Amino acid sequence: MSKAMTEKVEQIFASALEIEAKEDLKAFLDRACQGDERVRAEVEDMLVLRPQIDKMFPEGGVVFTLTDDFIKPSQSLE
Repeated sequence: MSKAMTEKVEQIFASALEIEAKEDLKAFLDRACQGDERVRAEVEDMLVLRPQIDKMFPEGGVVFTLTDDFIKPSQSLE
């Protein structure tokens, strides 16, 4: 994945984490991904981890970085 695509996926993912209603999330992804199915698939794959992220970090405070293999915590916001 190119650096530009990785950055786009990360930005969309970060914004998507703020949206709780499924209908709102779908509409947001429609707009943000602009028909790019690869970007959308990457974001949706990451969003599958949302319940685990919420359990691990209920107060937030961690920034995640997308790598070619997985998502890893990159820094604390404390």
